[in-house]
Amino acid sequence: QRRENYRLVVELLTMPFYNPLQDSEPNRVSKSGSQPAENRLRRHIRMQQGTIVALHIARVKGTPSDPVTEATAISAQGLEGDRSCSPDNTRQVLFMDQETLDELALKPGQIKENITTSGLDLSQAQGGQVVFIGEAVTMELVGDCEPCGKMDAIRAGLRQVLDGRRGVLAMVISGGPIKVGDSIRIEP
Repeated sequence: QRRENYRLVVELLTMPFYNPLQDSEPNRVSKSGSQPAENRLRRHIRMQQGTIVALHIARVKGTPSDPVTEATAISAQGLEGDRSCSPDNTRQVLFMDQETLDELALKPGQIKENITTSGLDLSQAQGGQVVFIGEAVTMELVGDCEPCGKMDAIRAGLRQVLDGRRGVLAMVISGGPIKVGDSIRIEP
């Protein structure tokens, strides 16, 4: 990620000064199909990108989630086999970032998230944003997940520590396969 940011900044800084007398469309796509560095940099900054590092399916309420290497997202329902998979549920999928789990000495799946990510700052995610997973799956973020009393069963005081940091809930827009290692990005 840093290397890509650095490359884009260098490209932007080394591009020729824009002269409106020479080019009336500075941000157009060139004949070769490439975008000017400025467009790529804007798009890169606006978009957050990361990787899926763990997947979990919570099959039965009150039991630990099962780690899986792949899952199937079902449009307008959730993850196949998960107890939250329902067209009537707005809390279909829970995302959590590995960085926060590491900071709090927690393991993936321990706080009942379905999808654990690395490289995404979920604290900046907002309801209405769209998550793109791999090539086909899209989900709409619906808001933060409020920590419940079950968090204190994991560790005393964890509920309070997770306030505002338990992850983000989403609904599946377009279903398809999801695998550990898939790319994931959030766009407005």
